[in-house]
Amino acid sequence: MCGIAGIFDGHGRSPGRELGAMLGTLVHRGPDHTGFHEEPHCALGTARLAIVDLFTGDQPLYDETGRFVLCCNGEIYNAPALRETLLAGGHRFRSRSDAEVIVHLFEDQGPSCLTSLRGMFALALWDRAQRRLFLARDRLGIKPLFYWQAGSRFAFASEIKALLTLPWVSADPEPKAVSLFLSQGYIPSGCCAFTDVQAVLPGHTLTVGEEGEISHACWWNLPLPGRSEPCSVQEATHELRKRLTVSVDEHLISDVPVGVFLSGGLDSSILTSLAARRHRKSMTCFSISFDEAGYDESAHARTVCGNIEVELRTLHFSKREFLAAYTALTPMLDEPFADKAIFPSYQLSRQCRESVKVVLSGEGADEVFLGYPTYLAHYLLAPALRLPASSRSFLAALGGSLPDPPGYMTPLYRIRRLLAGLSTTDELRRHLAWMGQGAGDLAPRLLLPGLTHSPSLGELGITAEELPSSLLRRVQLLDFRTYLAADLLVKADRASMACGLELRVPFLDHTLVEWLWSLPEDLILCKRILRRAFSAALPPSVLHRRKHGLSVPFGQWLHDPAFRQHFAPCFAPALLRRQGLFRPSVPQELLDQHLRKKANHQWPLLTYIMFQTWYRRWVEKT
Repeated sequence: MCGIAGIFDGHGRSPGRELGAMLGTLVHRGPDHTGFHEEPHCALGTARLAIVDLFTGDQPLYDETGRFVLCCNGEIYNAPALRETLLAGGHRFRSRSDAEVIVHLFEDQGPSCLTSLRGMFALALWDRAQRRLFLARDRLGIKPLFYWQAGSRFAFASEIKALLTLPWVSADPEPKAVSLFLSQGYIPSGCCAFTDVQAVLPGHTLTVGEEGEISHACWWNLPLPGRSEPCSVQEATHELRKRLTVSVDEHLISDVPVGVFLSGGLDSSILTSLAARRHRKSMTCFSISFDEAGYDESAHARTVCGNIEVELRTLHFSKREFLAAYTALTPMLDEPFADKAIFPSYQLSRQCRESVKVVLSGEGADEVFLGYPTYLAHYLLAPALRLPASSRSFLAALGGSLPDPPGYMTPLYRIRRLLAGLSTTDELRRHLAWMGQGAGDLAPRLLLPGLTHSPSLGELGITAEELPSSLLRRVQLLDFRTYLAADLLVKADRASMACGLELRVPFLDHTLVEWLWSLPEDLILCKRILRRAFSAALPPSVLHRRKHGLSVPFGQWLHDPAFRQHFAPCFAPALLRRQGLFRPSVPQELLDQHLRKKANHQWPLLTYIMFQTWYRRWVEKT
């Protein structure tokens, strides 16, 4: 695992000096070693976190002839098997690094070698003979990769902040991204916070030619669901146990200690159970506790560890830990991001890194097993969607008038969100609104007229041609491209890598995802098959718990004047005047309504605060 960066110059200028500055911004991702390759036209390098082959696996890596130069961020879990095949074919290895298999595979197969890789990765490969730079990102976007291009000059990096060190890259905010962020709480993969920067999309490649010309290609996509193969519940259950066990075993491969993030929910408890089969005596689980009962799951984590007999370390998270995380983490977030879970995730990663360098986590399980209540909500709302528009508008307004009490995912909160879905007949926009972490329908109230933007499918990372015929599969695909790729995996990567911790996600093994995509929906919906497959491994209290999710009582904490004072600069009238983005009085009005308990505005307020924190740091550089 590491941070990668590089520069291509079609005119042959040596970009080595600029590369050093770029890598300097990525040392948190790879504190163990910095390496680079430099020649006319191209320079690329890594800041490495050593996980496999601690002593001889430094990058860049080369093939036997020295033609191909590789920098890779990630882990290739089937590298041992690929290595044996390559050795049998006459290749010579210089290290035990899992990434070295890629440079030899590319030597033999070119870009098609990507289909042989199982794992998470963002890579750059320089072809010295043809003066061609090749970039690729893993299937589901687990690892990030951004780029900038102008004329014959091109640059790439694991994080945008590295690109912003270059004098040619502007820090001007992208207006569309401002609106999308305020609405969702994150920026979808098809858009970017800065006008000059773009992301390589999940499952895509990018090739830079000798003159700086760029070509894009999609190398992996979820297949359009065809006719599901006949499959009994028993057969599917057995196959799932086998496939997930293999995935967890592969994700445990490491030359350093491995831990597990454990909430006590179904997904992380299954990972803990499977990982403990091999590492019961040496494995440690990490969990979080809160004073606020509605947010605390630590008792469930203790139950799981007691049942499986593994060590548990619990981090207590309060206002103090939140502010410490806010102070340390926000300077590293080079795009605005408002998922509240990133703050406890960061503090938990810090604690975890004191004893392990790798941790397993349950991201992706709700997407692949149709676990969110929103999937069912589309069917619950179907009769009401047939009502006249006036009736639907009335019910949506009625939902908005319901009280929104403090607490996390309260029944009234769920009803409000459900009825809000009646405001549109567009199922994708309804689902996007339900899954949003931002200001939602208050975003237009915050922004000045003309700045509100409704996203296109392309900005959500979707093409109309790939939309499945099934409603469930359509919104599931939307979650893969938006909430999973641009929120959950961003949170996981930034929070863990800020601490030099490698986070692995066994539920997102692509062979498991593809197999589940081929099954009938009713087997998967509400994690039916997952619960059945592991019913013997976990206590009923874990198997049948309602989904909870990690969050923090930010809205409650805002009532503390000392806590609230930390965010006062975000509401300064002078800032709003300079920006010309927000209606000058609205942010303070929302805060006042929240403090008087006229409304629960914790989501829009945190979204607004995180935007202003980002803007002041990266745009105004204050």
